[in-house]
Order: sequence, then structure tokens, then C-alpha cells
Amino acid sequence: MDEVAFSAKYGNWISIKKMMVDDSTRPEEVAAMLSGVSRTIDRKSYEILGIDTAKIDAYAQKVAGGKRKSVGSVAEIFSNLKPSEVKGELLQCIKPDIAPLPADETGSAASHEKKLPIAEQYFVKSLLEAIGYSSSPDLNVKIPKPKGRMPKK
Repeated sequence: MDEVAFSAKYGNWISIKKMMVDDSTRPEEVAAMLSGVSRTIDRKSYEILGIDTAKIDAYAQKVAGGKRKSVGSVAEIFSNLKPSEVKGELLQCIKPDIAPLPADETGSAASHEKKLPIAEQYFVKSLLEAIGYSSSPDLNVKIPKPKGRMPKK
């Protein structure tokens, strides 16, 4: 019997995902499990770097304005973005005291603005998800729970 297992502990964050794999397990179930692990790691990596993902998600929803999933919507939304406005919004979503980046070659501490490209990456991902495009497979497959301790009766 095989298994797909992921566990992480960082500060107060703990994530454990486990799935037993046997001959009856469908590939879609394994893919859904891996996709879930990927989404967990992805979101947490931005949060650890001090990016306020909840604020960016709210801003992305506002920018998406209820558009439907289509390439035309993507083009329209991106063509209407005002770079200075996006920059201003995203700078407000960076927590300056969390996970400062290493000092640059001049020896000065990394500035708040050096995290802007990371916030932009998350914004683009969040914006695409707001109109229905996912960055990982969205299979809507129910994964069977692993057998473990059973409650006493």
C-alpha cells in the first residue's frame, strides 16, 4: 500500500494531510490530494513572507468586478488596470515587520517595496482565481478519510 503524506509545522502553523493509496484509488483522488497540498503550501508561503493574502483577495474580487471566466475577461481586466493604483493597493498589503528580505549588496536593510513583486505575483494569481481560473487542478473529488483511531462507543 502506498500513501501520499504531507506534514509541516512552522511557528503556530501545523498542516497534516495524509491519504492511503491502494489498487482501488483513482488517479483523480491522488491528483486532488496533491492539488490541495499545493494550495496549502502556496498560500502559506506568501503569508510567511508578510503578504496579507486576505486583503489582496478582497482587492482582486473588487477588480474582477464579477466578470465571468473567459480569456476576453482576462484581457479586459488587465488592460483596465492602472499600475500606480495597483502598486498603492499592494503596498498596503505588505506587512513590513514580517520576514524582512536579506540586506542588499550595499548593506542596507531590504525595503518594504522590495516585497512588491511577491505581492504582485499573488495578486495576479488571486485575480485569475476571482474570475474562475485556478492555478492548480480543481477536480471536486471527495478524498476518502484515512483510517485512524476510532471513537470509543
